[in-house]
Amino acid sequence: MTNSLKFFVGVLLVGAIVFWITFKRTDKPQNEALTLGWSELVSCSDLMSLDGTQQLTLSENHSVRFHDEGSSEVSKTGLWSYDEPSNRYSVTLSDQTSTYFIVAPKGTNTCMLIKGNVEAADLRGSWFSSSAEDYDDPREDDHGAR
Repeated sequence: MTNSLKFFVGVLLVGAIVFWITFKRTDKPQNEALTLGWSELVSCSDLMSLDGTQQLTLSENHSVRFHDEGSSEVSKTGLWSYDEPSNRYSVTLSDQTSTYFIVAPKGTNTCMLIKGNVEAADLRGSWFSSSAEDYDDPREDDHGAR
């Protein structure tokens, strides 16, 4: 083999190794730690209060956005976290933390973040999944009247 061919094969081999290290190597434990609890929470990421005047949006990066249509302080941001041993979620807004657990019927895309426990849930402090596509406002139904 000539020197230029040996050089070309060497460069090609080094390039292949660099490519493999760059694109095949994954740090799953670190990535999973960042989104611990998200797979269960994703269907509960867009929520509304029982009376429908408040919205809570949770993101995979642990951020929370709260919006209250009936208040002068219309929005706040905060963080959510997941405690694996207790299977509970915490949401912190304005230095106030509330804890919740998820209730989700199997086979549905709906869920609730319940404050309290199943036997004694605080429904006014709980959150209910909402989706713009799934919500049918009965006030918009004119029942054929024109």
